[in-house]
Order: sequence, then structure tokens, then C-alpha cells
Amino acid sequence: MIQAWRNQHAGEEVPAAVVPILGVVVELDGIPSFALWCAEPAHYPVAYLESTVSRPGLSLPQIVRAAEFAVEALIALAGKGWNPPGIYTYFRCTPPPAIARVLARMGFVRESIGELIPMIYTVE
Repeated sequence: MIQAWRNQHAGEEVPAAVVPILGVVVELDGIPSFALWCAEPAHYPVAYLESTVSRPGLSLPQIVRAAEFAVEALIALAGKGWNPPGIYTYFRCTPPPAIARVLARMGFVRESIGELIPMIYTVE
């Protein structure tokens, strides 16, 4: 399903071995619609949100709603699978501009200027 979405967006194939273990698939009206993963390095307080993809044909408001839910869920879940639990106080990502605007409304800030926008969120 995820690779089919990537193919329809003309994206590259992402080998399963490089996709982080922690990920969410958001359903809209009971239909899988958006996916996002979170890389959780050990002994390092920075987690990375990556490999986002949406079901083709979604409207921008649908993508925004799903992206917000996915980001909030991953921030809440990050570190919970570790024993002892990991503590992540920063969440970095490099989203496309449309998603960067959504993240900015959620509290992420730009790290630099460019086509892809590195952003970081600090848990207080």
C-alpha cells in the first residue's frame, strides 16, 4: 500500500530495511490515507520524522488533518518502546514547503532556508 502510494506520486522505492520501526498510518473515514515514521536514535534526545507519504487524491485539508494527527501521535509515542523508555526532546524533519507550513503552526521552527525546510520541535 505505502509503496503503491509512493509510485503514484512518482517517488522512489524505499527499502523496508531503512524505514524506522516506529510509524503510524492515519485513517480518514476508515480509509488508510497518510503515513509517517519516526527514527529514534539510542542515547540521543533528537528523533527524526521521515518517509511521509499520503494516499493519492487527497485534498490539502485532508492531508493537513492527517499530518497533524500523525506528528502528534509520533511525538507522544517516541521512546515508549525502549526499555528503559527513551526521552526525546527534539523532533527534526525536512518536509516539503506545504507540510512545513502545517508544522510551523504546530510549533516547529525553521533551521535554514532552502527548497526542503529543515525544522525542529522542542518538547518542554
